Amino acid sequence: MTGSKRQVTGQVQRDDLDTAQTAIRSSLVASTALWNDLRESIRKASPSGMTNELREHDPKHALRVQGSRPVAADSSTA
Repeated sequence: MTGSKRQVTGQVQRDDLDTAQTAIRSSLVASTALWNDLRESIRKASPSGMTNELREHDPKHALRVQGSRPVAADSSTA
């Protein structure tokens, strides 16, 4: 009886992790899509293109940050 209870508990935890992972992915996709829409509008409105401050909020830039120090992106990821 105890073994089956552990299995059920483990499955519930796995289901919770799957649900959280799906929510995180959906949120990242939505925020990236929103940023892309905003970035294009900003780029069109700004004669000099995007500023460094705006680049810091770019989700693609955020994915290259480890801890508090930015990681240089190589040309294959840009």
